[in-house]
Amino acid sequence: MKKTLTMAAVAATFAGMAVATIETTNVGGYLEKSGDKSLVCNPFNGTGTIADIGGLGSGDSGTTVYLVSDTGTATAYEWDGSKWINATTRADASATTLARGQGFQLSGNKTVAVSGVVTEGNVQASVVKGNNFYGNAAPVAKSLANLTIANFNADRGDYVRVGSSKYVISGGKWYERSNYLSADNPTEVSVSLAAGEGIVIYRKLAASTTATLPGSL
Repeated sequence: MKKTLTMAAVAATFAGMAVATIETTNVGGYLEKSGDKSLVCNPFNGTGTIADIGGLGSGDSGTTVYLVSDTGTATAYEWDGSKWINATTRADASATTLARGQGFQLSGNKTVAVSGVVTEGNVQASVVKGNNFYGNAAPVAKSLANLTIANFNADRGDYVRVGSSKYVISGGKWYERSNYLSADNPTEVSVSLAAGEGIVIYRKLAASTTATLPGSL
């Protein structure tokens, strides 16, 4: 059975409605985010492009988001009042990939809405050298404990940034990076990730690895 929620029902879902109220994994919805330099994750299956970032009109020209490609290159995209364009070349960027689980950074104070179809299952993602924008691909809160990264090495320099804080995983446990590097017995932490919250996975080595992003309901 497929069910499309009303906007009010979707908003209630993201505010903490019990998962049992979602009857199937094919549920249409949206998630609003705002805040300069905030990181956002696309938790939906939609067009799979930057066009899934909406909620903007003709008066919102200049709103900018930053995406990181599979090769680790960060690019700025700007809303021109009707579509997304490459902020440097000014070319139409409507076909730019924005897959489920992929993250982006907002610039400015506008509110954007990411929309699509709620889908069950975690997301496999490639992690390359440098900063990788990903996040919580579930429409409900998760935690760093739901994130796994193959060949993660906290001692080498790998880390995960949530907001302005950096964290590392070692022996299956998460720690604040500064505490892990300085303390003989670092303190394990539990870090919550809101629905659609974006994170940065930083990879020190050039060799790519993979991450499993939380996405199951």
